[in-house]
Amino acid sequence: MVEVKDTGIGMEEMFVKNLFEKFSQEDASVTRQYGGTGLGMSICKELNELMGGTINATSKKGVGSIIYFEVTFPKGAITDLPSKDTFIVNETMLTGKKILVVDDNEMNRLVATTILNNYGAETFESANGNESLDYLTHNKVDLVLMDVQMPVMNGLEATDLIRRHINKHLPIIALTANAIKGDNEKCLKAGMNDYLSKPFKEEDLLKKIAKLLFITVTNDEAAAKENNATPICYYDISEIKTISRGNDEFVKKMLKMFIEQVPANISEMKAKFTANEFIGVGEIAHRIKPTIDNMGIASLKSTIREIEKIGKSGQDNGSLPMLMQKVETDISSAINAIKNDYQLA
Repeated sequence: MVEVKDTGIGMEEMFVKNLFEKFSQEDASVTRQYGGTGLGMSICKELNELMGGTINATSKKGVGSIIYFEVTFPKGAITDLPSKDTFIVNETMLTGKKILVVDDNEMNRLVATTILNNYGAETFESANGNESLDYLTHNKVDLVLMDVQMPVMNGLEATDLIRRHINKHLPIIALTANAIKGDNEKCLKAGMNDYLSKPFKEEDLLKKIAKLLFITVTNDEAAAKENNATPICYYDISEIKTISRGNDEFVKKMLKMFIEQVPANISEMKAKFTANEFIGVGEIAHRIKPTIDNMGIASLKSTIREIEKIGKSGQDNGSLPMLMQKVETDISSAINAIKNDYQLA
């Protein structure tokens, strides 16, 4: 329980009963002297009730008031904590990569291309979605940075056409001025692989590009220690190592099984989706869910469960393609990292 006390003007007991009603203030002079519209306490009540909690108040005229609320939250786990990994890059990480920057704002394009060029990328520019379609029809690139709001043709429309007529698998990162969850979901539904809110940090941009292009960020362990940092983590088998009790053969066997079996499961899942067998999609998601948890692929913990949930409903709500694409991308990143770390074929 949380209590907030004050020694203010207080309220009459009869008014306290109506405190959490909309537009309730004791009299007009209160508004004139202390401000406010009377909505605040009502909003607090609604928020508490949405979380399954309660809120109440006691008050005495001329003495003060006590507002107290109680909400019960589930106990969190270590995996719920935000990642503390520090991203380490080198100046040649994008060498040989061709990246198309699509934005109607010339200054935005300049910022993005300058950053990318600094890390070795070859960049190209388009001022709207229509220009990007024309460019991609005649040229191949490794990745596209796509602004969402543009004249002539916006980024959502352009991405949809790219997916249907040009390339289903080309990595596309949305550049959006909106950080609203609903808008981000629209980007993923349109076929984009990821999104980044503007203005963005250089590190965030490079991290998303590295993930989509399967770029190993650093092999320089000394540099990581010197900067008190760790490379980006695609998997975590600390639990498997604990179980193994130092048996390296057991660990390698588990990793090989993961590399051999999960991609096949994903291919089967995609086939089920193509055949509109959504319940089958959910069953496969349920099958590989423990494997993803055991391999410590934190980025897919909620994604695979969402696929399972949608599959059980027997109907795609429009988000399955992007969720499945994320699973495929992150699994590939984990496999590439494992092969590199353990010298597995």
